[in-house]
Amino acid sequence: MPLNSSRLPELVRDTQLQAIVQGATMIHPLRASRPRVPREEKWTRVDNKILGHGGGGMVWLEYKENSRRNQVRAVKGIPLAKFSQERYSEFFVKCYGWYEVTGWLCIAMEYCEHGDLRKYLDDVGKMPEDHVKEVTSQVLAGLAMMHEEGFAHGDLKPSNIFIKSKPPNEWWVKLCDLGLSKKAQDASGASTIRGTPGFWAPEILGLDGKDPKKADPTKVDMWCLGETIVQMCTGKPAFDSLGDLLRYQQGNASFPTARSADLEAGRITVALVHFIESLVKRNPSDRWRPS
Repeated sequence: MPLNSSRLPELVRDTQLQAIVQGATMIHPLRASRPRVPREEKWTRVDNKILGHGGGGMVWLEYKENSRRNQVRAVKGIPLAKFSQERYSEFFVKCYGWYEVTGWLCIAMEYCEHGDLRKYLDDVGKMPEDHVKEVTSQVLAGLAMMHEEGFAHGDLKPSNIFIKSKPPNEWWVKLCDLGLSKKAQDASGASTIRGTPGFWAPEILGLDGKDPKKADPTKVDMWCLGETIVQMCTGKPAFDSLGDLLRYQQGNASFPTARSADLEAGRITVALVHFIESLVKRNPSDRWRPS
């Protein structure tokens, strides 16, 4: 999705470097009018010289070629989207990189011709339970992969689940991770609320009486999955208002999994209701998680 570069902070825009990659060397074209002024700078990464890790990225050392003063610099690299790399492509939308055109920063990503799950639900309303189970199993496989590597998605919802194929063909969905995922220990302690209204777990809002900064983001992912399943089954959000969510968290209401008409009509089995409820326990540590 393109981002208007005019919205970037002025300092970010003013310090952007043009860059051409040649192996381990980064070439920066320079503007020069005098004959003896260099037209470019070449910086080469020092082998096995990692200076540190953190914030989802790493810092390495580079030296300037043909420098009389043996200039070096530290470079911090932050991966655009870890799980959008080729080796994760079965479960995640691939990202091909980013580029800039006049007035825009653009991210090139895999095209999913059927759009996202939000658009699909807007069109069909509800999904049959066997379809819900198939989509859920694929989303769970992607989440399990993230959590095993110490990452949390941070914004799981139907609009971040893209459809590669759908009935009458087999279901194949992929999670979108355009820089949304973070190391679990980095996401925990964030000073701002991550995610999307309607998919916020109670602990993210401090409704459990604890510090939201200490919320486990992998448990939040499970809550978001539960909400997503509810919307696939019923075509509606689990809670109509923040007040309803608060009443549930305080124990004054049950989780509205079984929109009774759907359960009584046999569109949602008791087994699926129990699974959803296992994902949205009031106490995050009680929530089901992939083994």
